[in-house]
Amino acid sequence: MFSLTTALLASLVLVTSAQNEKDQHFECQAEGRFPHPKDCSSYVDCVFSPLGYFVPITDSCNGGAYSEHLKTCVPDKECKNSFRRGRALISDHSYQYMCSERNGFFCADCTTMVSCVDGVAYPHPCSDGSTCAMLENFGGGVCYPGQPEQCTCLQANSFRVDNYDSKKFFYCNDSGSAPMMYQCQEEMIFDETTTQCVNEENLPECERSGMFAIASNCSQYYTCIASKDGWIQRALSCETPDFMYNEASGECEDPCSWEDGEFSCQAEGRFPDPRDCQRFFECIAIGDGYRVFSRECPAGYEWESASQGVGICTKAVGGSSCKALTPNKCVIPENMCNQGSPAGGPLPGEIPPPPENLLPEAAVVRRTGRRGNRRT
Repeated sequence: MFSLTTALLASLVLVTSAQNEKDQHFECQAEGRFPHPKDCSSYVDCVFSPLGYFVPITDSCNGGAYSEHLKTCVPDKECKNSFRRGRALISDHSYQYMCSERNGFFCADCTTMVSCVDGVAYPHPCSDGSTCAMLENFGGGVCYPGQPEQCTCLQANSFRVDNYDSKKFFYCNDSGSAPMMYQCQEEMIFDETTTQCVNEENLPECERSGMFAIASNCSQYYTCIASKDGWIQRALSCETPDFMYNEASGECEDPCSWEDGEFSCQAEGRFPDPRDCQRFFECIAIGDGYRVFSRECPAGYEWESASQGVGICTKAVGGSSCKALTPNKCVIPENMCNQGSPAGGPLPGEIPPPPENLLPEAAVVRRTGRRGNRRT
């Protein structure tokens, strides 16, 4: 790592020396950022090198003037002795958000320093061997060798999240090598633990276009939009308190009004399974209750009701009228739909059905003419 940095700095010294010779050499006496002695529109960064001496790096304020008091470039129409024709930086609108209300030097990411002059952003790409560091001696961002540590390569064949922008990350080919920068797609950030780009809202991964509920908290939902650069996700929330997003209807609704597809015997006979067109229930009266059997039609057949409690297995065709209910994946908080009884549970005086009455074997429930209440 030392030899690489030394070689890069040696190259930097040659370039800087030639530049300073043209601009009337500036001799660094201390580390920091200083006004150029002959050009009010320029400044000099004095960077201490591992070789044991200061390296002067001259740069421009891009039409402004360097203020030694503020340690930044400021608009100054009185700056008349500008003679530099050094590297001309071009403003970049992608960094404009950094300069809307301030002037100064800032780190946009590990390899890019941005100078804000009169509300305009000018990016300064750091040379190999240097990364952007926020240092008080320089009044803000500066391209500096080996700093900060969070922007350096410590291990070979590894990924690190960018110190300033979680949407960006870099790959380290070797310990001490220059970081190779990458950026996650829109709305995604880099997770260093999994070394993957993940949604910054912690949304589930998109598999198809549409709008989907977040099962653990269905008061929120999200969109999946396919683009040429990948999936675009947007997080949304139901505006009405206690409402949840129903994927079937595409609306935010009262979850206590949703059908859950649970079945209970109300009379003898054979009845369709609300959740599965191929299955049906058989209810047989036993004493003051019912014995319930879960049955299944052969492969390629589905249950067709002829009348209440009567039906047969018929050949499944494309135009079938059977529409199985898809159970809502939302987790409804316990007692949310309770008005004197749990949602879907028995009313006072009723005996609840067994915890599982959908098994192939029979279960017995108390015969009743009422079902559980839900909040409306």
